[in-house]
Amino acid sequence: MTNQDLQIAASDSTFITASVLCVEPASAFYSIHGHEAIRLQCPSAGLDYCFSFEVNPAIVSQLSFLTTSQAGFSAIDYQSYIHKFSSQKRGIQEFVLNLSPVEKQNLWKVIDDYVDDGMVYQFDYMNCNCTSECIHVIKMALDEGVELQYRDLPQALTGTHRTVVNSMSTQSPWSALFWNFTMGTQGDQMSDVDYRITPVYHYQAWRNAFLVDGEGHERPIIKDELRQVIGPFAKQQSHYPSPILTFGFLLLFTTCVSALQLMRKIKDSSLIVKALDGILLTAQTIVGCYLVSLLLFSGLPATTWNWYVIPYNPLPAMLWLACRRSPWYKRVYGVYSLLLTAFLLISPLLPQTNLVMCLPVVCFLLRCITISINNHLKTQTK
Repeated sequence: MTNQDLQIAASDSTFITASVLCVEPASAFYSIHGHEAIRLQCPSAGLDYCFSFEVNPAIVSQLSFLTTSQAGFSAIDYQSYIHKFSSQKRGIQEFVLNLSPVEKQNLWKVIDDYVDDGMVYQFDYMNCNCTSECIHVIKMALDEGVELQYRDLPQALTGTHRTVVNSMSTQSPWSALFWNFTMGTQGDQMSDVDYRITPVYHYQAWRNAFLVDGEGHERPIIKDELRQVIGPFAKQQSHYPSPILTFGFLLLFTTCVSALQLMRKIKDSSLIVKALDGILLTAQTIVGCYLVSLLLFSGLPATTWNWYVIPYNPLPAMLWLACRRSPWYKRVYGVYSLLLTAFLLISPLLPQTNLVMCLPVVCFLLRCITISINNHLKTQTK
């Protein structure tokens, strides 16, 4: 094929086809919103590739998913990409982009440059993820003066990042709880809609979106209807109780043990009391260490401040280990009771907090009050 023939072919709208592949969510916490890739086809050249923005598969990067993970675009042939998610029993949907021949060529060049850069970008689950980066390269490829305009967004995308997470809570309540707990106060701030779109909502957001040039001419950004590539597969039912049921039972058990302890039906030194306090303190310490590590060592903007670090932090365990035999240590329970009470009183005013994560805080408060009262009674007896 001569250069002239190639130029003529490239001007044909069917020379390159650009589309978006949306992979359905999985049960893992990092897959609650699904995954996304750009598919570029050039039948005359026998090319059919998927370009996916993803975290570096190196073990170190996976372990630092919430801190300093490196990410970037990678290219994989279409059949291999389909097989990858088909083996995971995850369905894939596709919608074709209504781009001009030049824009599709621009898109291929832009995304090739990103692939050449390698895994050099810092992954940020709120501002630099698979969907936001796909949207970014598509907008970079648009003709000069052409802008993407959104109209009639789905309800879940009209709020904050936390609104999007909460919309997934019925499908994956534990994963939604994890992200709700992890997202700091920035999760409650409004951001550009490009950063709030997830693979689950991408087609809904773009089916009423238009590309508008400087003269006001517009065209829909989606060319065809959504097409099911593979799946959908039957969803596996979760065998785990919901968070509200789990923490509700914990609160009921804690209330019963505390009441029996105050009524002197069970001794302070009994196995059930020690086991309950040990479980609560251990859980609080583990979760607290996780939150503190995010605040101190994560460079992600979503983890700058988190209200949950007030009740969930490793300080109580550190004081218990270092100072539990000191005469003044008994007062710690009273002080911490006041702190937890203050947190619960202001929690309805904080968009970040919710009932589920406050239930364990009530358990901590009940145990602190119970121990404080018993210590006071022992002091009076003496």
